[in-house]
Amino acid sequence: MACMRSFRIHLLVMLCLTGFWAVAQTGGTNVFNILSLPSSARQAALGGRLLSVWDDDAALAPVNPSLLRPEWDGSLNLQCVDYFSGAFYGNADYLRSFRTGTFRFGVQAMGYGRFDAYDIYGNEEGSFSAGDYVLSAGYGRDIVPDKFSMGMNAKTVFSYYETYFSAGLAVDVAASYRDTAKALCVSLAAVNIGAQLVRYADEREYLPLDVQLAVSRKLEHLPARFHFVFHHLTQWNLRYNDPTDPYVERDVQTKKPREASGVERFVDNAFRHFILGLEVQPAKALSLQVAYNYDMRREMRLYNKPAAVGLSYGVNLHIRKFSVQYARVHNHLASVPNCLTLSTNLNSFSH
Repeated sequence: MACMRSFRIHLLVMLCLTGFWAVAQTGGTNVFNILSLPSSARQAALGGRLLSVWDDDAALAPVNPSLLRPEWDGSLNLQCVDYFSGAFYGNADYLRSFRTGTFRFGVQAMGYGRFDAYDIYGNEEGSFSAGDYVLSAGYGRDIVPDKFSMGMNAKTVFSYYETYFSAGLAVDVAASYRDTAKALCVSLAAVNIGAQLVRYADEREYLPLDVQLAVSRKLEHLPARFHFVFHHLTQWNLRYNDPTDPYVERDVQTKKPREASGVERFVDNAFRHFILGLEVQPAKALSLQVAYNYDMRREMRLYNKPAAVGLSYGVNLHIRKFSVQYARVHNHLASVPNCLTLSTNLNSFSH
């Protein structure tokens, strides 16, 4: 009875927060996009969104708190990512388990480097820096033992750009179902529910809110696992028609861009919501990942040179008490971040 009562309470909280998410998504520009950055190299390699997989990777806790469990007590995860032109991103997470559940404590930081400052007349006035910072805590536990779990992240975010400052609060809620006999795991999450409390100026901006569904399934006779991720479930239209596209098909007489048919728009939108990932484990201590993000490719490619935009890949290697993850993400032709994650369990050193 206590288990069912706890399940109902957790479910009610998640439904209420998801409803708030749907109301809050009223448009406008996003702020605090650091909240959408991958928390580990494995997540980045598999598309950068929600992951649902029940294994020993404690670095998945920040993106999916419903995966938190007692076995991860004492886990420490560190990630660093180089972008371009001096921009750098990193995060650290520590996990601790108690009777009431498993907790996660984390910090994220994004530094954009230093910039030269000039007044309106072009006179140099020294330099300034810019950065985003996040302090977070997560909690997760089994609601139905070995079947159903739920979790939540609470995040405080700060942003400093020269003399401009902004702050906000955000919450993630997630639920996961797993069937170990079928090597199946399904997760639903509403992420970045919250608001900007302190604005840069007079304009109110919105957090990068999202509702995501992730499914992973391991093949029975092959050392491979498929990952399926569906994002922006409450926002169907993700298309953007660029009027400056020089390669768009135009009407011969009017020279106006040709309108896509209903079928073309439907197919394009459907694929924008979908990320496909594949993970292969040729050895117990080694796994390889690759994923394709169609929406990223459509939004970030160069018209005359799309290259490998939308593709991501990585490798995980277990070396004694350490897990090392590396990923490379083709966000844009000019931006191909390298992600490195190091994980270990501090409790293992006391044995």
